[in-house]
Amino acid sequence: MPGNRAIFFDRDGVLIHEDGEYTFTPEKLKINEGAVDFLGEVKKRGYLLFVITNQGGVGKGLYTKDDVVNMHALLQKTFDKAGVHIEKYLVCVHHPISSNCLCRKPESLLLERAIALYDLDVKASYLIGDRDRDVEAARRTGINPLLVTSNSSLFTILDAIKY
Repeated sequence: MPGNRAIFFDRDGVLIHEDGEYTFTPEKLKINEGAVDFLGEVKKRGYLLFVITNQGGVGKGLYTKDDVVNMHALLQKTFDKAGVHIEKYLVCVHHPISSNCLCRKPESLLLERAIALYDLDVKASYLIGDRDRDVEAARRTGINPLLVTSNSSLFTILDAIKY
C-alpha cells in the first residue's frame, strides 16, 4: 500500500526571496508572491508539506541555529494565518568549509529521514527547488524534482503536480 504524498520546498528562492545574502533576521524575510497560496493549493490536494534548506551561514559562524529556528517560527506564523501546516523544517547547518556532511543538499540524508519517519511514497512526492543541488537531492531518493527560477511564481509548475 503506497505511503503519504509530500512536497518538499527549498526555502530561499522558492518560498522566500533570495537576494544573494543570508536571510536570518526578521527584517530580511520576504515571502515570495503567491507562495502562501500555492502551499494552500497543494495542501488541499492532500500533500504533506516540508521545507528543506541548507543554512551554511550557521556553519560559517555568521548566525546561529536559534536564528534559523526563529526565522522558521516567523515564517510559520504567516503560513498559519492561511491555514497551511508545515510538517517539518529540515535544516542542514553545515558548510563545506567546516564540515563534510550527508545532510547538505545535494546529499539526501534529510530527505531519507523524512521518507522513513512519515512513510512517504517517493514516486508520488516532489521536491521544488531553484538550484541543481535541489534536483540532485530529489533524484538520489527517487522523489520527483521540479526546478523553478529563483523568486518566481510557483503556479507555473502547478500542473506538473498530480492529484
